[in-house]
Amino acid sequence: MPFSLASPPRVLHTLLVLEALSHFLPRLSFLYSDGASLDYFIHLASSFTCNHTLTWLGAPSTSDINFISHRLFIQWNTNSIRGSRARALPDRALVNCQYSSATFSTGERKRRPHGDRKSYEMGLQLRQTFEAAILTQLHPRSQIDIYVQVLQADGGTYAACVNAATLAVLDAGIPMRDFVCACSAGFVDGTALADLSHVEEAAGGPQLALALLPASGQIALLEMDARLHEDHLEQVLEAAARAARDVHTLLDSCTVLSYVAGIAWFLALAFPPLTQRTYMSENAMGSTMVEEQFTGGDRARVFARDFAAHRRKSGALPVAWLERTMRSVGLEVYTQSFSRKLPFPDETHERYMVSGTNVYGILRAPRAASTESLVLTVPCGPDSTNSQAVGLLLALAAHFRGQIYWAKDIIFLVTEHDLLGTEAWLEAYHDVNVTGGCTGPALAPLSGPLLTGLALAAHLPVLTGMQSSPLQGRAGAIQAAVALELSSDVVTSLDVAVEGLNGQLPNLDLLNLFQTFCQKGGLLCTLQGKLQPQDWTSIDGPLQGLQTLLLMVLQQASGRPHGPHGLFLRYRVEALTLRGINSFRQYKYDLAAVGKALEGMFRKLNHLLERLHQSFFFYLLPALSRFVSIGLYMPAAGFLLLLHEVGAGPEETGGASGPSPPPSLAQGMGLASLAAPLLISQAVGLALYVLPALGQHVAAQHFPVAEAEAVVLTLLAIYAAGLALPHNTHRVVSAQAPDRGWMALKLVALIYLALQLACITLTNFSLGFLLAATMVPAAALTKPYGPRPLYAALLVLTSPAAILLGSLFLWRELQEAPLSLAEGWQLFLVALAQGVLEHHIYGAVLFPLLSLGLYPCWLLFWNVLFWK
Repeated sequence: MPFSLASPPRVLHTLLVLEALSHFLPRLSFLYSDGASLDYFIHLASSFTCNHTLTWLGAPSTSDINFISHRLFIQWNTNSIRGSRARALPDRALVNCQYSSATFSTGERKRRPHGDRKSYEMGLQLRQTFEAAILTQLHPRSQIDIYVQVLQADGGTYAACVNAATLAVLDAGIPMRDFVCACSAGFVDGTALADLSHVEEAAGGPQLALALLPASGQIALLEMDARLHEDHLEQVLEAAARAARDVHTLLDSCTVLSYVAGIAWFLALAFPPLTQRTYMSENAMGSTMVEEQFTGGDRARVFARDFAAHRRKSGALPVAWLERTMRSVGLEVYTQSFSRKLPFPDETHERYMVSGTNVYGILRAPRAASTESLVLTVPCGPDSTNSQAVGLLLALAAHFRGQIYWAKDIIFLVTEHDLLGTEAWLEAYHDVNVTGGCTGPALAPLSGPLLTGLALAAHLPVLTGMQSSPLQGRAGAIQAAVALELSSDVVTSLDVAVEGLNGQLPNLDLLNLFQTFCQKGGLLCTLQGKLQPQDWTSIDGPLQGLQTLLLMVLQQASGRPHGPHGLFLRYRVEALTLRGINSFRQYKYDLAAVGKALEGMFRKLNHLLERLHQSFFFYLLPALSRFVSIGLYMPAAGFLLLLHEVGAGPEETGGASGPSPPPSLAQGMGLASLAAPLLISQAVGLALYVLPALGQHVAAQHFPVAEAEAVVLTLLAIYAAGLALPHNTHRVVSAQAPDRGWMALKLVALIYLALQLACITLTNFSLGFLLAATMVPAAALTKPYGPRPLYAALLVLTSPAAILLGSLFLWRELQEAPLSLAEGWQLFLVALAQGVLEHHIYGAVLFPLLSLGLYPCWLLFWNVLFWK
């Protein structure tokens, strides 16, 4: 006989919503259609008399009028145990459950004494249920107290108590084998009913209470209060089991809803009110009442023509001409020679052994003690046309020399070989590189790109591989820097770059200062090459802002220094890179207008009494006039990281059906079999990090490829080999691995992934969010049964290499320059080589992060998928 549900399986449907929202709102009030209100309150309190004490209060719902209040009081690893110490067990935790109901919980208004028979039986049933689900062996000599109090009962009391206590135990962080989902069922008038109400219970007939572990299919408790013919038992039991599984499905859907909420939250960041107007936080730069007096546009063009002519004549940076010109305008002029052997040839810039000379002049503050300084730098690469920027730098130096209001030294720096020259100068200025004769503390130097960042933070000397001469002239501590790149003496807009090395960003006030003086001078300024929207009230403005926001996220996630300013940020110097764009727009600006904007910025920075610190260091920019603070964009990543379960489902063991006794942790999970997958996955990641740079010469000797191509091909070969090596590696240790060992392996992989993503998100939100948005769904769905080819395809599409390839296509699509498949693949190979090269030269952490962390973690999920 087919059965029907008297009402939809409503167990915990409101409770799940309240549990999710309780993390954001301390108190919620819901009004039902019949006028009844539900107050949901969570209180966490610490006890100073007992260690590790947590109190959890709440009032979840199981049906329209069923309200349950429960309190969980837990203690572990402590000698202060509630009750008698004689009850403590040496090998496992003791579970104690107490049930009570309020006098007004039923229509009888009957006062029940504490410890009556009904309460005792209910507490005993709850204890038996949770003893089967909680991993009590993990907390020996401890006691877990679960207190349940019914405020209003309308049927299904046991099921509501079990479901409420399950969420309380999970919220407290107590390890369990599986969720415990309970539901009541009955047989009324020849129909199997689930989730019985008080009216349905009063109608008479046999009633059944079922507590199920849905992932494994095991029954924690099954009780009937009347006889039922065996012909109808299967129908009633199936009705209760289906309702319990529906509760588990709702728990699964919460994870899906959490992921959707994270993506939706991120997309909403470009819309008001999540995006806010920028404002100046530093009082010293709050006003633009500065009269710019720079009129040296013609002089800048003359300097630019002479510089270009001498550069063409010498074929390199005209060092002698720059020295003479800087001295003629009244600067203290110094030079610095440097050389750097790259780990492998840089085919993009066609260089391997790099040597050059930096030229810099110092304008001393007339009324200060040279304790602070500002930097205006112009990078000059072998293939870059930055003559106009050099001319403007020299013209500004001549103009600044005639002013007497400077309270900080100003350094005018011209570097050769783009970022390499900037890195050499910064290392020598801050006494970082000890190989070039720079004096530093009497400590052993640290070498290697991974240790460089740690040494910089601890102010220790490092061995970076840069050979440079010591600086003969210095100014004070650098407060701020501006890098200038101009390709023409006429610009239509100024584009600002803010993304630095490893996703660092300058203080938002420096960006606000640039925008303020661009608006004052009528200069058109852009971000990511995009004009800022004018109308934020219509849908077009936020959509354009979302495009700019996505471009910034992709740029920041790459971890590359997108200009010389990115290397200044590494030394805690706030910096920007300004690029003059000459397009087909109708507005044209000469060098005088750009010079006035720079003069205003430097005069305002000259007023600073301390480093920029008032405004934000962590933000996202949908436009130059709009920003999203860290407090508003972090919830998007938080939603993605809410993995509520490890995705463990029932094993397909075949054979006899029915519940089996729960195995012990060591036998059921096979912890010993996890050593081989973990060690081999990490070994493959270590090989991916070390072998490409070390084995380039061997590969170049045996194959007709260049060194740079050998590095990329070695990367791809090791990456592809990793897909086959970890298969069934658990059998290296155990010839007969347990069937449930994949659950333990997936649990370890999920914890490993969650820790990595959380740490990455805190330092580089863009990279963490991008990885979480792609890797979390595949990680949650991976299991060794079901549609395995679909899971394998999803895992491959969310692997680190596939994420990088997809990001390149998305980046070019947002720039309105889409790529073909062949072009995308070539750009992908170039990105691999540049990523390895920038790690070894500048210390970019994206390559070691992917090879030593995320790729081995991804291999663990690949091993879970092919667990046999």
